[in-house]
Amino acid sequence: MLCMGSWRIPVAFRLWRSKAHSRPGRYRTKMIVEVLQAGLPIQYVVFGMLCTAIWLTKRVNRLGLTWVGVLHSNTTVYDCNQFQKAASLGNRVRLKWRARLQLRARSMVAYLPKYGTIPLVVTKNRQGNVEVLATHDLTSDLTTLVLRKRSRWSIETLFRDVKQFCGLMTCQCRVDQALVRHVALVLLGFVVLQRLRLHPKETLDEVKEWLQRELFTGGIPPPPSLRGKVPATQLLTA
Repeated sequence: MLCMGSWRIPVAFRLWRSKAHSRPGRYRTKMIVEVLQAGLPIQYVVFGMLCTAIWLTKRVNRLGLTWVGVLHSNTTVYDCNQFQKAASLGNRVRLKWRARLQLRARSMVAYLPKYGTIPLVVTKNRQGNVEVLATHDLTSDLTTLVLRKRSRWSIETLFRDVKQFCGLMTCQCRVDQALVRHVALVLLGFVVLQRLRLHPKETLDEVKEWLQRELFTGGIPPPPSLRGKVPATQLLTA
């Protein structure tokens, strides 16, 4: 997905099918290579906790891309001359309050048996949730790492918006080609709703509401009130 200010433009998608139900040689996991082959620039890749796998990060390294991910709580980290789990770093490391980021965080460089020596950022929000961010970019600072991880949230809000306003979950087709066409048209409708905004802060809900009103009424204003209608103020005082 391409983010430009208040714009969110989906550039690629793939319908997932398990390897057991895929034709031989057709099973695919990530589409990073396809995006590069299409000539689209990639500044960095952000992974969630379930996607920060060692095989995937190594593949991204071979492609020459920068990745940022959230380590699983059971990931082994060598720090303070001992091996420990990533989840325990939130209690062992002294975190500092970062007013700009509105959380407690501390950066460090540690050795991970599966990843090597990489920078880490241990964070804890107001609710006490601990996350350990990782990257192979040795030049990344704490703020950059946290902001890059937060940028992934725009993808989650995209899923929410296309479900609520564009009918992503309404398709009942079982043919792959029909499903692909449905998702493509839904994402196209999502971009159109953004294009129809009268100002950048207008939400998609507001855009869809006035668009439906214009289509249903044809731009004709509502008729005047009937002459015998009693005003609501009189009904309240009677």
